[in-house]
Amino acid sequence: MADNGAWANRRKILIVDRDFQNKFIARFFAMVAIGSVVTGGIVYFFCGRTLTTVFINSRLKVMSTTDFILPGLLLSSLVVILVVGLATVFMALYVSHRIAGPVYRLHKDVLSMHAGNLKQIFRLRDHDEMKPLALALNEMARRVQQDITVLKAETEALGKSSDGLAMPLKERLKNIKKVLDAYQV
Repeated sequence: MADNGAWANRRKILIVDRDFQNKFIARFFAMVAIGSVVTGGIVYFFCGRTLTTVFINSRLKVMSTTDFILPGLLLSSLVVILVVGLATVFMALYVSHRIAGPVYRLHKDVLSMHAGNLKQIFRLRDHDEMKPLALALNEMARRVQQDITVLKAETEALGKSSDGLAMPLKERLKNIKKVLDAYQV
């Protein structure tokens, strides 16, 4: 049970880049707020030259439409910002886990491979969109491992060439060159 808790904690750290997630949420929330303010401003602007008649406490009152709608416009804008903002936070969390999470995970794994860990396995969840990329990276790593194994064996054999190996030195060098020629540099 303790292992599951440790894995869940590790997964939270590795799967999502918190800075990206926070910026994503803040930008989305800012777009909602700006959109709400702009919409309210447009409505307020177009109602600026009109009058509205309304009954307040059984009295007929004539007032500027902008003065009449301003409280309702502010309240509805605040409600929209709050409701859509909360929905945005949850959607941003979901989207960042679905898109940025796998990218972040692949980045960490590639850095591990760059550090020399060719046994690194790229693991993503089955429903992640980048699963085919992870599989292709695993296949690439497997091929590099095989080629390095061949190169190590051939170089080791070259070092022992004075021990009377069956394969001549030229043949071993040809095998090494063949493996190296498969890579474009």
